[in-house]
Amino acid sequence: MSENGTAFGWSDAAKRLADAINLHVSAQGNEAFYKIIAFRLDDGSSDGNLYGNRDDAIRHTRSKPGVWAFAQVDPTGSSPREAESALRWARFTYFELGARIDSASDPEPIRPNQLADFNRLVRNGR
Repeated sequence: MSENGTAFGWSDAAKRLADAINLHVSAQGNEAFYKIIAFRLDDGSSDGNLYGNRDDAIRHTRSKPGVWAFAQVDPTGSSPREAESALRWARFTYFELGARIDSASDPEPIRPNQLADFNRLVRNGR
């Protein structure tokens, strides 16, 4: 087990999120492409729904317990590595930057394009 408590380099939360995304791609095929999945920051779990857009996802998760973030479903699905990155960025923006997405008009912070810049920002791996 690595120093951050993960086996094989990826957290259980990242594996859970990747599985949730890949399940939608497997079950719905191209109907799932570019739609939105909501996931909890604490454990990477999804509410099981696939939303047509970010606004719908925000509206439907607003009253659910926990802190929720949102990811777009790509045609290739997700690997645990990609899910780990999405979780790290969402946790960083929520806990470190204080960004809150409570309504459809709230902007999401822009994620750095360069891996080095991303790692420098979220190096604490929260």
